[in-house]
Amino acid sequence: MRRATARNERCFATLYLTGLRKDELAHLTWNDLDFKRATLRLTAKEGFAPKDYEERDVPMPQDLVAILKKLPRTSTWVSHRGKGKRLGRNEMLSRLKAVAKRADVRNATLHRFRHTYATRLLESGSDIVTVQHLLGHSDLDTTRRYLNPDQDLKRKAVSKLSLSG
Repeated sequence: MRRATARNERCFATLYLTGLRKDELAHLTWNDLDFKRATLRLTAKEGFAPKDYEERDVPMPQDLVAILKKLPRTSTWVSHRGKGKRLGRNEMLSRLKAVAKRADVRNATLHRFRHTYATRLLESGSDIVTVQHLLGHSDLDTTRRYLNPDQDLKRKAVSKLSLSG
């Protein structure tokens, strides 16, 4: 059970802390990671090209660097299934559904990690253009659809307004 837990941690932490798309994570190799620069590089590979064919660098938070560095490299792929094979088309979602069921979380989706990443960046003070580039969106309107600031963030923004300037 320990190996499955480590695989899930690696998979879901990467989605949560980088905002990668499911297929981007499924095609991420150890060679795409630069631990010294704390960056991962999304590159085209046989049978895969990043959306809009845009290769990009994505910074990795130190928490993710620590998780990934401690894992054995038993496959070319960062997230893989047994025997080093790349994850199947729906394998990540199946894992998420199983974890969500045990935690009594409803409506869990892989894409929700991406929305959460975008919203957390906005809430931490990132501007929308930076969020756009981190997500790999070519159109700013696409990024706007991802952002859903919570009520506290809206209240904080409005509290800065006054009639006195």
